[in-house]
Amino acid sequence: MQHQPNSDDEGARKKARVVDVFRREVWQQCRFALMAAENLQQWVREGHNERVFQSLQSFLSAAASISRLLGGEGEIRTQVRADLGATEDSLKRMRKLRNHFEHFDERLEEWVKRDPRLNIVDMGMFGPGDIAGLDASSSFFRNLDPNTYIATFWDEEFDLKAAVRAVEELEQKAKPETVRLSEALQAQAEAS
Repeated sequence: MQHQPNSDDEGARKKARVVDVFRREVWQQCRFALMAAENLQQWVREGHNERVFQSLQSFLSAAASISRLLGGEGEIRTQVRADLGATEDSLKRMRKLRNHFEHFDERLEEWVKRDPRLNIVDMGMFGPGDIAGLDASSSFFRNLDPNTYIATFWDEEFDLKAAVRAVEELEQKAKPETVRLSEALQAQAEAS
């Protein structure tokens, strides 16, 4: 006699599968964010300003994707957050910085209203106080302090080091079991 799965078993299997797919996507977006963070550090060291901000934008895009995957309502997302020990606030602040980058056109329109002199400093790599005489709340757009990795947009600060640490922790928690097993087998093979 063949066992007929009941609808509860089928529903539980489907839910587990969807949770697993969400976790894998969180893990993949963490990997993308960490690759962008590595590139960012390299370009800061080498002084490639344009590449710094391209890497920063890539990091922010992946961080925002993680935030969206972990945010929201519903049984699946609640389960994913619980499995990963994450909160809805994980990387939410980075989403705000990403929005500044992504909606740059809107920020320019607001800048016209904010700054009657239309001063602009964009894609700068300097610390606070390195440029005097300008209003940070209207003149300073995308900036990264290469010593502290504090990113700013207008007068809002975003701690990239803290965001990278959060992504690293999440990446380890979200890592699929098949990847863990593969890494363990590779390490074992290298040790022999």
